[in-house]
Amino acid sequence: MKSPISLASATAVGLLVSGGALPTTLAAKDFGDYLSYSLGNLAIQPQYDQTEVFTDNLFLSDGVNRVADLTSIFSPGIKLQYGADGQNQAHLVAGHDEVLELDNSDKSTRQDRLAFDLKLVVSRLTIEGQDSVSWMSSFIGGVLSQTRTLIDRRLWTDKWKVTYDYTAKTDFYVVGYHQDTDYQKGLRLFDQNDLKATLGASYQLSTKYRILIEGFYGQSALSSNSDGMLAPPFSSVYGGYVGARGDFTRKLFGDLRFGYEQRSFGSGQAVAAQTPGISADLTYLLRPKTTLTVVYLRNTAPSPQIASQFQVTDTVSLQARQVVGTSGKWLLRGNVNYVTSGYGRGGVPGLNQSRDDSRWLAGLTLLYQPRAWMTCSLGYEYENYSYKFADPTAANTFILPRYHANRITLAVAIGY
Repeated sequence: MKSPISLASATAVGLLVSGGALPTTLAAKDFGDYLSYSLGNLAIQPQYDQTEVFTDNLFLSDGVNRVADLTSIFSPGIKLQYGADGQNQAHLVAGHDEVLELDNSDKSTRQDRLAFDLKLVVSRLTIEGQDSVSWMSSFIGGVLSQTRTLIDRRLWTDKWKVTYDYTAKTDFYVVGYHQDTDYQKGLRLFDQNDLKATLGASYQLSTKYRILIEGFYGQSALSSNSDGMLAPPFSSVYGGYVGARGDFTRKLFGDLRFGYEQRSFGSGQAVAAQTPGISADLTYLLRPKTTLTVVYLRNTAPSPQIASQFQVTDTVSLQARQVVGTSGKWLLRGNVNYVTSGYGRGGVPGLNQSRDDSRWLAGLTLLYQPRAWMTCSLGYEYENYSYKFADPTAANTFILPRYHANRITLAVAIGY
């Protein structure tokens, strides 16, 4: 299922099109006056998204389970912002999605989300953090033995960074990361709890970019939701990176890192996954109105379904943005994402359950922002998922549909 376009994304589009920050409050001129209220340093901003999605494969399945439907998503929300100096700010955003299926009304559902972020600068110390919790309900492809099933789960994520400016050119930082995924009972999916700590330092080599070095250590714990699924012991991961971030040329900027990552199970198990660690997030200004962004990430994780199995995942994303016309109100955005995951043997002794997954996602979206508080969008998206088991016996043991899906999305986002 296509998730609704967030108002955070709509705001980002507004920044790109207009070339500046949107005002927190407006003088009494139009409907936008009712979308932002100020109480001292506190801004209260109601929000609303309306999204219509037509898909030819609602359940992300093949064969007789391939069903088309029209999904209507009603998403009211509210945003609170405290502080307006650009350095010390806090935001709290709450939202609800009412998801209604036209022909499969028994699969209608709802979702809720809550997010908080903070930036605080005190002398040489900078504290930045994001906390979010979402109660999600949607269909998920590429999951063993789960067909035509809404996957209900709670996703809780925290990421905080504390940076100390030791000198004008040198800083030290520590990053704490936590993510907890809790699936509903009865599903053949492991709950997963991740903790990770990163210690790093950076040095301003020139006025335009910094070099950095960092090391990290983390643990992942899995727990079962279904009888017969024996969760493995916790796994640990460690590694490090060297890299650089900033403006590499007049038109190329971003973040580039190279390193190493290794993950292994506890309790003396020999199963392990190790890989070169690569992370890239680069933007190229092709023309004054055209930007290209490339994101690449290679990492490891425990399998969410097969005990004692690891996956090594490569994610490549290419996005192009083109401002259309001279009004600053139209934006054309295209994206291509390619994800490959290699799963090790794991699972039942004597049965090789290793496999290679691949997922393509490509789309094109036209956005129109007639007002600072309104963004309209029309988009098309294509998704394709396939896999290959190393052992034909394992391929015949599990239900795992290959699928492709086409989606057309029409959305209106109202709010700052």
